[in-house]
Amino acid sequence: GFWSKDEIVAATSGHPIFMFFTLAIAFMTAFYMFRLCFLTFTGKPRDQHKFDHAHESPKSMTVPLMVLGFLSVFAGWVGLPWLSHGFSSFVFHGEAYHAHANYLLMLISTVVAVSGIGLAYAMYYKKAISPDTIVAKFKPIYTLLYNKYYFDELYEAAVIQPLMGFSRVLWWFDANIVDGLVNLTGWLTVKWADIKMWFDKWVVDGAVNGIGYVCMFFSWLFRYIQSGSFQFYALVVILAAIEILMFRVSLLTFYILLAGVIIMALLRLALKNNRSGRMKAEPNIEA
Repeated sequence: GFWSKDEIVAATSGHPIFMFFTLAIAFMTAFYMFRLCFLTFTGKPRDQHKFDHAHESPKSMTVPLMVLGFLSVFAGWVGLPWLSHGFSSFVFHGEAYHAHANYLLMLISTVVAVSGIGLAYAMYYKKAISPDTIVAKFKPIYTLLYNKYYFDELYEAAVIQPLMGFSRVLWWFDANIVDGLVNLTGWLTVKWADIKMWFDKWVVDGAVNGIGYVCMFFSWLFRYIQSGSFQFYALVVILAAIEILMFRVSLLTFYILLAGVIIMALLRLALKNNRSGRMKAEPNIEA
């Protein structure tokens, strides 16, 4: 800042308004930098315990600070006239144009910088001027500067809060519309799967199992017709022939004869079970 301020003042010397702001910035820069130095290295520490137990920073911080410090001190020398254009003078041997130094600008810049340093010295080292007195006299300006021209509040109201409101709208849309559609699709898929499971279990499997149960019933029923009696088989054949004829004549007669055959089979089964019971009971009577 110290080396560049003269270059900036010289560049804005043709514009009085810009030059005024440039000098004001140079004054404030010198003031707050030496204010920082006086508050840091002079006077009493605010926290004596931390002051007594201060330690050197690790190398990861010390080395970069050393590099920055070196560049802060010597980097500004690059723009000095007697160190500039060295390579160009080695390459080009023609007569170079040399600008004349503006000693008035140099004096003004130096006076402004020294004034900032002197004000910081009087306020924070000698305590000759009380900062509280200046704050009381220029309270509105102090408040404006203390709040950084209210740029943070303006940014909060103009950018952050609208973005936060818009983000809340997007969150509501995502939580209630997007997620709602996804959850609704999942719920409908589960319900449709339940319906398909019920249909498969009770309709498809029920039909298949029902056919099996019907076949098992009739197999259980007709197995008792197998009596081994030729006369009974002949009777069944004759009745079957009559059934076929009756089916061609009348469907009702077919159902009547079919019911008769089933009744005869059931009677045959009952007689067979009764005979078996007697045969088992006779040895007990003789005993």
